[in-house]
Amino acid sequence: NPASAFAHTTLTLFLKQAQIYFNKEEYSNALLIVNYQQHCSPTDEVKRFNVRDGGICLFLLKRYNESAETLSGYLAECLAAETAEDESEKDKGKGKASPQAHAAKKLAAAKDRAQVSAMIETAQTQVKRLAVEKMVNQAVRGNGEEDEHMTDKSKKKNDQVPFEGDSFRIADEVSRRSTDEDDASDDESFGESN
Repeated sequence: NPASAFAHTTLTLFLKQAQIYFNKEEYSNALLIVNYQQHCSPTDEVKRFNVRDGGICLFLLKRYNESAETLSGYLAECLAAETAEDESEKDKGKGKASPQAHAAKKLAAAKDRAQVSAMIETAQTQVKRLAVEKMVNQAVRGNGEEDEHMTDKSKKKNDQVPFEGDSFRIADEVSRRSTDEDDASDDESFGESN
């Protein structure tokens, strides 16, 4: 079928172009192509991988909130697809794939989910760290208030306050307390649910 061959060739070209951008660390360009590919994916599986690749690009662009959201959606879609596939195999009996191939596919899926889960956790940690960093930098600058007589050049310099020394220690301590408080509230809510 010529239309199918054209679609396959086009998809292959886009995959290669996205890989070129990714290798050149041009993640915003790779993200554009990956997002386009999501809309013209020939299968749901290819679409899911494009969603994952988009989440990875967002992570590398330091757009951590969007990355965590996208990758969490990817994991949810994978789980739903795997559940549907397992149900389908039960209904059909043994299924098409050999037990070894099925086990290898499950193992690869589990490894992928573990890597994506680690990336989500890292992104969420970065979001918290950046929020604390912003609070500390605002405190160092005087609660973010700027002198109305500052020039644009001095405002830019003021925005580039380095995050080091005592600022880092304070941010680390605040972050640790926040995590400890979150853990304590999780423990309390777990105890209430039991």
